[in-house]
Amino acid sequence: MIRLPNKLYTYKESTLALFPPIMEALETGSMPVLDLREAVREHVPSATDFIEALSLLLALGSLNLNDDEGTVEHAR
Repeated sequence: MIRLPNKLYTYKESTLALFPPIMEALETGSMPVLDLREAVREHVPSATDFIEALSLLLALGSLNLNDDEGTVEHAR
């Protein structure tokens, strides 16, 4: 379930708070999804939350997914 900030969830408890660690990990360039997962595990401990955050970033056009290589990168 994607959690957005509202009366029940603060920003820190929301899925949006997971965006900065993911985007910062991709500053160096594209990387395989599994490597990205390991890079942000400390900030995003739940695999479900990680997938939800990636899904939102892809839907917003902030990330590009390379199906052939299995990598994600900043959408510049």
